[in-house]
Amino acid sequence: MIDAPGKPAEATFGAAPAAPTTGVPAATDDVVVLLDDDGAAIGTCPRAEVHTHDTPLHRAFSSYLLDDAGRLLLTRRALTKVAWPGVWTNTCCGHPRPDEPTQDAVSRRVREELGLDVTQLRVVLPSYRYRAVDASGIVEHEICPVLVGRIDPAQLEPHPDEVCEWAWVAWPDAVHLARRTPALLSPWAAEQIVLLAEQLEPPRTGRCGRPDYLRQAIDDSLRRLRTDVLDLYYVHRLDPDVPLEDTWGAMAEMVQAGKV
Repeated sequence: MIDAPGKPAEATFGAAPAAPTTGVPAATDDVVVLLDDDGAAIGTCPRAEVHTHDTPLHRAFSSYLLDDAGRLLLTRRALTKVAWPGVWTNTCCGHPRPDEPTQDAVSRRVREELGLDVTQLRVVLPSYRYRAVDASGIVEHEICPVLVGRIDPAQLEPHPDEVCEWAWVAWPDAVHLARRTPALLSPWAAEQIVLLAEQLEPPRTGRCGRPDYLRQAIDDSLRRLRTDVLDLYYVHRLDPDVPLEDTWGAMAEMVQAGKV
């Protein structure tokens, strides 16, 4: 599950420093693994050369990393990127090297691009695959497992060659953005966030007293009813897997926020 304990924080934004504080290997020093249509490795290509108007299928990953408050780190791709420059996207993407396990590649690339150590990393969408074309005609064509993990915001040091801006966004807000205005995100992030939400969020039926579920359910009701406040909100069945004080606390926060 993607948990968001405590009171959800508002989105916060930042920009990468003008000069790099950590080292990122040059694209010319790295390779990507090329794949056949069945996903089997058939060779390698320098990373600096792989993205063209006819990009071959290759191995990649996408990661979605959250802090302990349940906020997702979104990044805006550097303006010097070949593909999708300046576009807001997921936390970090990359390409495993030959014989490099995907989780090791995520940890390596997140440290290179963002200065962060990743914990609780796990694969959620192991078989995600896509092909997309940006406004300049550059193609992405990847078999791209999608992973989720935890990070400490205090460590964040984005490298300006990779990231020009960043934002911490509550997970429900990121899902709402991907569902309602996907054009504001990279095509892979817009699709992956929706798929992750389907995998990670509890169903909207039955019993669930998790604080993040209650907050999202109330926000969804407000949007659906086109109002700013609900006169009454019931939890019809208490969830034995969630401490009662957590459920009550989340409902009290919604009352204090003027939503109920």
